[in-house]
Amino acid sequence: MTTSTERFNCITKFAFATSIGHIPGNPAKKNQDSYVLVPNLMGQLGMHLFAVGDGHGANGHFASQYIKQKLPEHFTAQCNKHDDLIASSNLYKIDEFYSRVPQYLNNCYKKIHKELVSTVNFDCSLSGSTLTTVFFDRNTVFCANSGDSRAVLYSHTKKLSENGGLKEDDLLLITPMSVDHKPSL
Repeated sequence: MTTSTERFNCITKFAFATSIGHIPGNPAKKNQDSYVLVPNLMGQLGMHLFAVGDGHGANGHFASQYIKQKLPEHFTAQCNKHDDLIASSNLYKIDEFYSRVPQYLNNCYKKIHKELVSTVNFDCSLSGSTLTTVFFDRNTVFCANSGDSRAVLYSHTKKLSENGGLKEDDLLLITPMSVDHKPSL
């Protein structure tokens, strides 16, 4: 159960970086990465949607750009079905919203996949994109992914000295939030 009903922003900074994948003999390869950065989604303080897509195949850049456009739109539409839960400060309504978020993300992934294979104006038969999404609200985080892009959480903690007291140095903790989906796994 959620412990805080007040809206607050646990994310103070965020950034992105992409680079073109390397294919020997193809200096004209396009960057097929895309990203989604939607801080304060639906005007709600502390409600953020972040995602990364890594296109593959001849039209992978089109697929990842399509996802970039549609994911926030579809996720917002899912959330709007129960917008009374989002704005609530009632713990039970907040928990009810949180219980629905995994299905909202699943619905978005399925809808985007269906659109990619049936309605877009580019060939996706041998192209597509990975997608890793992280949704934050207050002090709660959700992660969804398809493919081999991954999400990790970096956090700091204080080191303990040999006598049990705190050291001045921070310890960087790296926590996987997703599991790769690869044919070899």
